[in-house]
Amino acid sequence: MADKNHNKFKVGDLVVLSAYGLGLKCQPIWLKNHPQTIGFIVEKYSSMDSMYPYTVMWFTNKEVRRASLNHSRRELKSVRYK
Repeated sequence: MADKNHNKFKVGDLVVLSAYGLGLKCQPIWLKNHPQTIGFIVEKYSSMDSMYPYTVMWFTNKEVRRASLNHSRRELKSVRYK
């Protein structure tokens, strides 16, 4: 049976780091210091064995950065629109 959370995001979805993602020591300092930095999913690995299936391109107010190339589902959450 497939993990329903594995298919949570699609390529093109806007994301931010979740509380779990912000708490990880492996995240870049610039990303932790700006927790509302928006990124979008640029690639999704289809393998169910992949622990970090989402590649995210992050945007700061000054430049485009490609942070740690891959993230797990728990590290990300969807951007909410008002």
